Amino acid sequence: LTGNPPSFYGVYAVSATDAWAVGTGGAVWRWNGSIWAAQASGTTANLRAVWAAAANKVYVVGDGGVALLWDGTAFNQVGVGNGINLWAVAGSGPTDVWAAGENGVVLRSTGGTFTQVAGGIGTTATVGGIFAAASNNVWFAADTNMFRYDGAAYTKYATAATGLRAVSGAGAELWAVGSAGALVHWNGASWDSIETGTRRDFYSIFLGAQKQWIAGDLGTLLSKSR
Repeated sequence: LTGNPPSFYGVYAVSATDAWAVGTGGAVWRWNGSIWAAQASGTTANLRAVWAAAANKVYVVGDGGVALLWDGTAFNQVGVGNGINLWAVAGSGPTDVWAAGENGVVLRSTGGTFTQVAGGIGTTATVGGIFAAASNNVWFAADTNMFRYDGAAYTKYATAATGLRAVSGAGAELWAVGSAGALVHWNGASWDSIETGTRRDFYSIFLGAQKQWIAGDLGTLLSKSR
């Protein structure tokens, strides 16, 4: 991008011709297959994550509890107004969307405005990552622990990692990353630590059809065949 572009924290692609990126100062940019163009978000808050259920259902979350929903024409506020910084948003479909952030706060939407999960999920740590395989199989990454929602209750799974902040999956395969090179893998019953050969902090992980990718500090990019 030319000029004085923002720093971006989150990106999500709906298709090859429709993608979104969000970042500092309320920045929202959209890709149309040829160019990136700035969009009016209606906020100056730093925006941390974006997820889309469809081209006309795009969720964005960020600092100060900001939660926005793109309806195909404009962004509308759908947050709960608690002022808590939100770091993650994801869903299993248009009627099952989750957001989470500092102090263990977790929000849920059935397609419109979010509501806060009463009593939380069992942690006061920052929830930095969400992976929703289904409405009854949702994972949350929160510092030293992983949490799973099974449609009725939340279960905590302790790990040997610290700073867990991102989680990704494909089918029954699940991985999460965190601080000091932390990488953990779900074995079906618990989370195993995997050596990565680095102690740099990781911030993002993605499982593609053939490879998994990890991004972190100081230009760290790791890939592994699946």
